[in-house]
Amino acid sequence: MSFRDKSNEIANEFLQTVVFLDDKAYGTTDQADINHDFDVKSVVKSFAQNKKVCSVFQPEVENDIRLFTEIAQKADVVVLDWRIIIDIEDSEELDDEEDAVVDDHNGHYTKQIINKLLESKSSQNSLKLIVIYTGNPELQAIAASILQSLQGAGIDGFSINQYDECSINSHSCKILVRAKSNGGLNRGQHAPELIEKSVTYEELPEFINSEFAEMTNGLLSNFALKALAAIRENSFQIINVFSKNLDYAYLANQSLLINNHDANELLVDLIGDTFVSILRANDANSLLDTELISIWLEDNLQAQEQPSRSKSGELEEKTFSVSVQNALDLLSS
Repeated sequence: MSFRDKSNEIANEFLQTVVFLDDKAYGTTDQADINHDFDVKSVVKSFAQNKKVCSVFQPEVENDIRLFTEIAQKADVVVLDWRIIIDIEDSEELDDEEDAVVDDHNGHYTKQIINKLLESKSSQNSLKLIVIYTGNPELQAIAASILQSLQGAGIDGFSINQYDECSINSHSCKILVRAKSNGGLNRGQHAPELIEKSVTYEELPEFINSEFAEMTNGLLSNFALKALAAIRENSFQIINVFSKNLDYAYLANQSLLINNHDANELLVDLIGDTFVSILRANDANSLLDTELISIWLEDNLQAQEQPSRSKSGELEEKTFSVSVQNALDLLSS
């Protein structure tokens, strides 16, 4: 098993909720415009088979966009359509310029949602994966439009990935643009160059998990995911430990303390100890063992020749290299 495989496994344990927004979600198939169709049943079933909670939202009016944005802020992964056509509420109050913008259904609401999700500093510093899943063939143009929108909203730190022009990245967020694959075996026939950028419904869970794992493909980030997954899995057990039946005992304890605030500090200590117990029960403290560190070194350590330095710090003519085994010996010494 490679370190990437282990990262995929840990990310899969952590990821639980994926939300979709698509105006074609619960509509009938349009043979004249099949590229934009969205098969809810196939998508939900595909994620269910991967033990993920998948929610699909079909907007009908503008207020639905606001509702979805609030939901999306609580999801692990957000998947958006690019072309969203909905009824405009109070359209008589829109001036000609605003009406023209809304009439362009390509990206208007999608960019609005993305900007809203990323507008706060806390959001920009939080790990986030957003996927644009579209029937529009102009994937690179979509990525460029999203970047321009982010910059126009004053959301800095994003750029087009030099290895993938359909990806916009920051230090903590990844926005991917991928094509719907409604054509089955003939997918990409409308734009052959998009074949490698198209994703079938069946491929979506693994694709999303793999892309998320790429963002957390590190020793410490894997430990954090493993720990958070353990806390999530045992959240109701934690709530049960702090049962309402203990309220009288808590208040009695508080009444006996000289400083009542000490009772709250005790609660913080107690819930912290509960978290620690759960992490240890789930072997989180032994995740970063010699085997995992070894495969991390094999994937990341470049055993190339490095120049030696003298005791005074001056470069010498001789060189040295550190092998995986040398690194393990140093770590265990």
